[in-house]
Amino acid sequence: MARRSFALAALALLLASAVQAQNPADAAWTRGDLPAARRLYAERLAADSSDGRALHRMGLLLSWDGRYADGIALLDRLLLLAPENGDARVDRARVLAWARRFDESLAGYGEALRRASDDRQALLGLAQTLAWMDRLDSARAIYARLLAAHPTDLEARQGVARVTAWDGRLVAAEAQWRAALTLDTTNTASLAGLSQTLRWQGRLAAAREVLTRIPAERRTERDYVEERRQVDAALRTTGAPSITYERDSDGNRISTLSLRARRSLRPRLQASGDFYFRTTTYHAAIAGSRQAWGVMGTGRYLFEPGWVVSAGLGVSGADGAGSATEPALLLSASTPARYRVGGSLTLLHSAFDATALIIERGVTMTERSLGLRVSPAPRWNLDGSASWTTFHGSESNRRIAGYLAGTRTLAPAWAAVASVRSFGFAKNLQDGYFDPDFYLLSELTARWRPVRGRWEVSAEVAPGVQQVGRGGAAQATVRLAARGTWEPAPGRQVGASALYTNAGLQSFATGQSGYRYVALALSGSWAF
Repeated sequence: MARRSFALAALALLLASAVQAQNPADAAWTRGDLPAARRLYAERLAADSSDGRALHRMGLLLSWDGRYADGIALLDRLLLLAPENGDARVDRARVLAWARRFDESLAGYGEALRRASDDRQALLGLAQTLAWMDRLDSARAIYARLLAAHPTDLEARQGVARVTAWDGRLVAAEAQWRAALTLDTTNTASLAGLSQTLRWQGRLAAAREVLTRIPAERRTERDYVEERRQVDAALRTTGAPSITYERDSDGNRISTLSLRARRSLRPRLQASGDFYFRTTTYHAAIAGSRQAWGVMGTGRYLFEPGWVVSAGLGVSGADGAGSATEPALLLSASTPARYRVGGSLTLLHSAFDATALIIERGVTMTERSLGLRVSPAPRWNLDGSASWTTFHGSESNRRIAGYLAGTRTLAPAWAAVASVRSFGFAKNLQDGYFDPDFYLLSELTARWRPVRGRWEVSAEVAPGVQQVGRGGAAQATVRLAARGTWEPAPGRQVGASALYTNAGLQSFATGQSGYRYVALALSGSWAF
């Protein structure tokens, strides 16, 4: 019996060797040498354009290179030759989704499932496409169907974790990833997914620790490589310069150059430095320009599972007649981002040097603020804040302010925001800042923010109504904003933005009807 088993094993080995010798393209595919496989399958197709295996695998290889149209064309040719090839039909639907041709992808999966209603790969691919379309409930239902039939289906469990994280339910998503890891403790996709969810919670140290659990021999896999790049970029030393130009119909002209540098001293401890230099003019009341500058160093520490405390010290100066070197102080604490309800407390003391007239009067400010955020349901967010701020110039003044906004995500690229902002000052002074006894601004914002690979653009249109002063009349407002960002690599991006509004909120003087404000900015962030 032993000799017979040995003989059969030897025969199987010889046959396998013979097949690999006859099919070097398949051998290259099996060992993961994709450049060689691409070349060899191309040679096979040149010799026989109806080679089914070559059509299938070459279609996938081209798609993995981002040549989706070419890959789909080869899969279409294969399905004309072999319409019963279910694997090719599912792969074609998957590539259509990669190409963001979502409706065609859904149709492809639908055809595959009409031919085989329990096709697991078709169900998994359909759920993934629905998730990419932000139809998270539909995707979750398919994953639940798969898990009901096979509770140990790892890919279905991973799918549930993924859509839960995309839904903003970070605590539940973390639990789902950990459940997936009970099925395979070293699975690269599960560990990378858990790391991503922890990173979205702001827990970079925990995210990096999870990645160390991936075996060394699997650290060439795409899931690990991509997530490690994101974690490393977040922990690397980063420089973020920006330059902003502002002007308004009151006659203010303001240019600000700023730089922020950040370094992780420990995975949970970050140090940052902020510097700005501002040049301002206001020819209506002041001859020449005024300059102001400031610098602050800040330490930030994260306590598991995501509590953050920050403390900063700095100094600022200006060349206004009433200006003096002024110390700056920052203290803040915030709750973990993983919770649906959270908040923050902040104390800030600094020079208030926004315009030439304010610089000339040497105004300073001390602000105490409370922030609140709530996610009551998927795709719903509430944000609010309240603050009590004292200003010191020709004499002291007090401002009490509040803000509340509700955001509803309508689709992956679209959101609607309703917001109300109000504040009031105790005194009406002539120190150069907008200080009505009462101000109210209500806006309805339409936000468009599609993501296309390394490019991201966003635009906002926000009509509103404002009231300036307790006896003031209602006035129509509009705010228009646009931004474009290019990210050549994780942690590295450059961008430009523009803002226009006629709301008195931006005014540094009268806030009367006819006010206009424009801001243009160039910015960047570079991880070294």
